[in-house]
Amino acid sequence: MASSRPRRARARALALALVAALAARARAADVDVECAEARRACARDAARAIDADARLRAFLATATAEATRADGDAALGASRYGGFVAARAPALAFAELVALGCCLLDGECARDAATRAARRGDDEAAATRDALEIGGALLFRASGHERWAKMPGMGTLGGDARACAEATGTTRCDDELLATYVKAGDAGDELGTLRAGDVMLRRYVAGLATRVQGEGAREECDASRGGDAADAAGARALFKRLLTSNRFDKVAAERLREVTRAEELWVDPTRGGTPDRAYLMADALIRLASRVATAIAVCVVFYACSFRNFKFIGDACRFARSVFLAVTGIGLVTRVFKRIRAFVKWLRWKPPVVDTRQARREEARKSKKRV
Repeated sequence: MASSRPRRARARALALALVAALAARARAADVDVECAEARRACARDAARAIDADARLRAFLATATAEATRADGDAALGASRYGGFVAARAPALAFAELVALGCCLLDGECARDAATRAARRGDDEAAATRDALEIGGALLFRASGHERWAKMPGMGTLGGDARACAEATGTTRCDDELLATYVKAGDAGDELGTLRAGDVMLRRYVAGLATRVQGEGAREECDASRGGDAADAAGARALFKRLLTSNRFDKVAAERLREVTRAEELWVDPTRGGTPDRAYLMADALIRLASRVATAIAVCVVFYACSFRNFKFIGDACRFARSVFLAVTGIGLVTRVFKRIRAFVKWLRWKPPVVDTRQARREEARKSKKRV
């Protein structure tokens, strides 16, 4: 009894570690990873377009100049780009949204905002953060622009920029962000498909960390959204689409295993889950099968080792065997197979050879033909 307690404690600790690891992995794409991917996309795609377009360079120069002139107005925000964006928000074209968004996310505009904040004696980190939020909002708006398809991966860039700029709260789990990633994936961007699946998985596992670590646990999404079967089904469908990908096939396979583990945790009553009808039926079937198998094994051993020569024991075993064959259908299959085999044997039957003069003459004729 004393030795079983440490084993149970180790089993509980292992289960808790599994849930904690799943909750940590369910964040899937961490904010730092999303920020790095958004900056990489800006440097790879937007920077080349800005360098090649004189109008975009002039637009960014105008934005920087107006932000510098607005330095005395504290109401415009720490970066001073807020006023420029607010004044021209309806008139900004798609290319201007992308250019200024990337510039504020991790470009000259962000460094300019931090430099001017230091010159004024303000907090440089606050200015950089303000620039990041404005840049993320602009890129996310560009991902919903009617011309977003002109820039491959714009949906993923906008979603990553928004997640990077608004890392707290429920903004990384809402339907708007999910729709942006799904749109990017449908347009052929595999990273968008992966991000969409991560959002749905993140929503599905919400609440597991709180169940294990208590009320102080960190949840990426609102815990009330956790356990939705629609999110699990959607995440599984998205990850299955990536199994044929050369870039994300291994990641998708691991995510599918995480979805399966999360589903098991939600319905496992031993880990605080609520079992559904399928779980209860499967559990009852397994228990019934184990009991029947145990009873059959006991009867076989009992018969083979002790009383197989006693008539009543033999009759009981034969009766039990006939009942088992009738219930499982094996006896019916065996009888049908025997009848089919007998019928095939009858079809192949040949009359016996009779040793007569006519038969010997026919055999001699066939021998001459062979020669």
